[in-house]
Amino acid sequence: MKKSTKSFIYTAAITAATTSAVIASSPVEASESSNAADLVKKANQSAGLLKDYYDLTKWDKIVISKEFLNAYNKAENNIKRAEKAVSEFKGFNKNKLVAQLEIAKSSQLKAARLIDAINMEKELNIHVNRLQKYIKAETINDDMVEAYYDLADQMKKAERVFSKVYGEKNREIIRGKFLIEPKIMKESVIYEVSSYTLQNEIAQQLEEDKIQEAKENYKKLERLERRAIAIKEAGNKIHKGKYPELKGMTNILKESKNHLQSGFVIQIDAKSTEKANPTVYGTKEITTVKKDLVITSSEGTYLELKNLNVEGDILIKTVNGSAGQVKLTNVNAKGIVKVEDAAEKPATGAKTLASPSFIQLVIGGGSKIPILNLYVGAQVSAENHAVIGNLIINTSKSNEVISLNGELFLAYVIVKGQGAEVKLGSDVSLEEMILKTSAIINAAKGAKLNSLLIESEKAPSDITLKGDLSLAYVIIRNSNAAINIAESTVVKKIEKNPSVTEEIKIDNKGSVEEAVGIEIPNNTAPPVSSGGSDATPTIGSLVVSAEDDNTSDDKTVIAVNGAAQSGNEFVYKVFENMTDANAGKPVLNADVSSWSPLPSNGIITAPNGKIVVVVERNATDKKAKKVGQTTTVTEDSTNNAAFTIAAYNGDNNILEISGLTNVEADSYFDLKKLTYSNAEVPLALHTLAGNYKLAASLSKVNSEGEYFYSSGTLKVILTDGDAVAIEALSGFGHIDALTAAKGWNNDGKFNQAKEISNIDVTVTPE
Repeated sequence: MKKSTKSFIYTAAITAATTSAVIASSPVEASESSNAADLVKKANQSAGLLKDYYDLTKWDKIVISKEFLNAYNKAENNIKRAEKAVSEFKGFNKNKLVAQLEIAKSSQLKAARLIDAINMEKELNIHVNRLQKYIKAETINDDMVEAYYDLADQMKKAERVFSKVYGEKNREIIRGKFLIEPKIMKESVIYEVSSYTLQNEIAQQLEEDKIQEAKENYKKLERLERRAIAIKEAGNKIHKGKYPELKGMTNILKESKNHLQSGFVIQIDAKSTEKANPTVYGTKEITTVKKDLVITSSEGTYLELKNLNVEGDILIKTVNGSAGQVKLTNVNAKGIVKVEDAAEKPATGAKTLASPSFIQLVIGGGSKIPILNLYVGAQVSAENHAVIGNLIINTSKSNEVISLNGELFLAYVIVKGQGAEVKLGSDVSLEEMILKTSAIINAAKGAKLNSLLIESEKAPSDITLKGDLSLAYVIIRNSNAAINIAESTVVKKIEKNPSVTEEIKIDNKGSVEEAVGIEIPNNTAPPVSSGGSDATPTIGSLVVSAEDDNTSDDKTVIAVNGAAQSGNEFVYKVFENMTDANAGKPVLNADVSSWSPLPSNGIITAPNGKIVVVVERNATDKKAKKVGQTTTVTEDSTNNAAFTIAAYNGDNNILEISGLTNVEADSYFDLKKLTYSNAEVPLALHTLAGNYKLAASLSKVNSEGEYFYSSGTLKVILTDGDAVAIEALSGFGHIDALTAAKGWNNDGKFNQAKEISNIDVTVTPE
């Protein structure tokens, strides 16, 4: 039995020793393990007490209390002691102690980040108070701008600290406490600072002769001013009185802006009163001028611009509706030439005439003017080799007189505004004139006007035709005009467009040689030659009409009044415009063998608005016997316009829609069908509501509310109201989209384009 007892005691001793080795291999190690474990436990206990402090929903005031700071310091010290003990501990359960210590450190870190966030208030207040000093004084200068950007940088730093605070609710409370006021202060002067900064940039560009870049920024400056008003109004509705008007800053910026304006223009005053010795701007060599030219011309003065490439606009100012002579010799203008009235008369030494004298504007040889806008009465003369693209008469008074003389054959003349009396000199040569409003067309004997299109925009519109219009083909395109043909007036032809179904009022005291689709009352057309041995035989006339082919989108039906004589047949040719048609008409017995036979049903393929000349020819020798013409009517019934790309630039409020296809030439855009939205926030959307107008060209889309379509791209500068509404959308700039409702594009026949949904919008700057 003893042997058995000894064996049991020995076995038990071994077991006990092994168990003891799990805890510590020696008394010293056992002491270290116990010490480390106690310190870790103590660290966790003190760190755990911090939880009551970093829950801000329980705080009355967002300040670091003495109790919180003492608790934090105690936890920090305990954690440091535990870290040291654990780092020196070599036992097998070290990893377990490290893991337990990390829990304490995590709690301490949450408290530390909260303390850091609360301490940011002091730094923010320093920068807020600095900027506030300038706002109260309503002073803006380099120091104020520096204070603004320093606050902006400090707010970014604060936001980075706040974003690390534990708990979404805590972060929300911290931001509401410390960021809202600085943010409002910053926003209250953001446009003043932006304007000041932009003005400095413009001044630098002007100094470096970067005129075009400066002009673009100047337009942005004007948009900033308008948006500042809208933003302040919107801000004050939410935070009453926090977005002050700041008249002092506004006056400083206005004075600075006025000074900038002078850097964009070259002021030229016509001072010479001698025709043979005019005031001259320009040299013998070609000079490029990047700035706008502003010319003031008083009665009896003479001025000449010569040998210039003008990249800006040319503004000619008359004085009280009167002026002298301004001549442009070898001037290539890339911008617009405008003639308008100035506010006051400069001291030029010019004589004051008994009655006002309209400006004499001479477009000399070699000059190229893309657009000439006349806002006041003027006498315009074009010499040989002078080119005017668009000549727009847009007077503000209905009694203004515009005289046109010389080689204006390439000019596209439009009469709009309040209307005017347009006098055509005996030497004038004009291809086409369009009347958009009431007007008097008074042609001297020998005046050459080929085409006069009457398409008045408003009814009633009074149109008076006077004088020698014996070469003019008058086309009435709508029913808004009442036409008066004055006594002794001769008009070659008047045609009512087949699409005009209403009756046109015509008071005729003259004579119209040919009328199509309209009855001319009291007409005394000149007699046609009755022939005879001394008479020159002339080609006969056909009465031709056109209507749409309802079964297609690209065909028109040509009808000839009466059948061809026995042995004859009808043939036709399509011309681009009236000038080409007049030039291409055959005389009697001309060879028309190359012309196309007119189908028996009259259906031919031709775009809308083209000129179709129909000839009756002898079927054997193909010689012309009679001729007539009409304008094609080709209506379509579908509109397949679409787009695939959209982009928005927040710096200049430009919405650009590209990848446009199947946009018909006579179509127009309804921008109020466009809705801008955010894909992540269902209710964050805005439908364009501003007033938009078509610009003259893509390069002329410069001001808010203007748009233009060209080569698959629709460029729109949003109105301030639409831009502000879009940029205020929740989630703006992140997964934006554009939707176009049905009818966003309408062709000339009022066919509506289908809806285009949720096209991704690329937003810049990000």
